Amino acid sequence: MLRSMTGYGKDSFIDDKTSLSIEIKGINNRYLDINIRLPKSLFFLEDKMRRKISQIVNRGRIDVFINFNNLKRQDLKANLNENLLDSYLGCLNIVKEKLDIKENMTISDIIRLQDVFTIVEMEDDVSDLWIIVEACLERALDNFIKMKDEEGLVLKHNIMEKIDNIKKLIYFIEEKAPKVIEENKIKLNDRITESLLNYELDNNRLYQEFCFMADKLSIDEEIIRLKCHVESFLNHLNQKESSGKKMDFIIQEMNREINTIGSKCNSVDIVNNVIEVKNEIEKIREQIQNIE
Repeated sequence: MLRSMTGYGKDSFIDDKTSLSIEIKGINNRYLDINIRLPKSLFFLEDKMRRKISQIVNRGRIDVFINFNNLKRQDLKANLNENLLDSYLGCLNIVKEKLDIKENMTISDIIRLQDVFTIVEMEDDVSDLWIIVEACLERALDNFIKMKDEEGLVLKHNIMEKIDNIKKLIYFIEEKAPKVIEENKIKLNDRITESLLNYELDNNRLYQEFCFMADKLSIDEEIIRLKCHVESFLNHLNQKESSGKKMDFIIQEMNREINTIGSKCNSVDIVNNVIEVKNEIEKIREQIQNIE
């Protein structure tokens, strides 16, 4: 199935502890370029997410945006630095003795002592968190791929119309080509006869010149190769896997053959059809740049 490189997919997850949303955007790019923007608390999952995406997407620039919040903040814990507290108390007792202070220290006083109490963030269970993120990512990717496939189907129908038109133009060129050679033979014979009225013609030499001209003007090989390229292009167009790079190469070969045909023929009818083929090929080439 033909698949576009542009697309968008989104999914979210929320329960009493976790809020998670994932957005995926895709645009044209020659290679696969994955950019993931996620909060610091999920940095350790980046490689897993990158591998997951690369298993599904072959080409394009992929931007992934992730928002994650721990709603209950159950990952916070208070720690007491007992050694530091003992040091503080020792210093305070020395001060009390020197200044003859009778007041006793309260809990409020202890809380205000710097670094005696610290709040640390406990790590989430890695496996549980990845299960949530992976499921949400898979759903977002499904939506992303669905949109890419829908756009790819539109591209396929449009390209098929242009290929059908190219096939008709090639048929016309093929039908016209022998007549062009015959017309050129007659013109060449007339010019030679007119130029050599007072001379005896060498029929063997004239035959050789006709053969040389016919070989030079013949476009049979180019037409055969052009037809083969068209069939090969259609085969890739109908494959299950999208192959934009291969189709881009084939379209370049089609353009090469039609250019050769145009350079060999001096018939106005053929030249006009060559121009139409080149125009259709260019339109297809532009659309292929968006195919994965």
